[in-house]
Amino acid sequence: MISKMMKNITLLSIAMFRDHPQVTKKPPLAELINTFIFRMSLCGNLLAQEWISVGGAKGVKPQKIRNDIVDISFAAYATYFDGLLTGDKKLLKIYGNAVWWIERLSRNQTTIFP
Repeated sequence: MISKMMKNITLLSIAMFRDHPQVTKKPPLAELINTFIFRMSLCGNLLAQEWISVGGAKGVKPQKIRNDIVDISFAAYATYFDGLLTGDKKLLKIYGNAVWWIERLSRNQTTIFP
């Protein structure tokens, strides 16, 4: 599961770099985890897991999904700093999980990345 998750996040990051209008080259793999694009991909994956854990997003209003996507951008930014000031439990969980993954990936990139 870990390998699949990291593969999906890495592939999404690479696609986002490719499609970004201001990116001229992809970062080396060792630097990927320090990019905002990677951290957004990670937080997006964690958000998707949260939605899956409650049965999916079917029937959820588009405004709620849009709000969740905006929220994960705050979580991604917060991974560069000392925390996230919010009362939103789901967002705090996503942020905490993202920090956990980033810390482990920073220590051991060669065995987790596909």
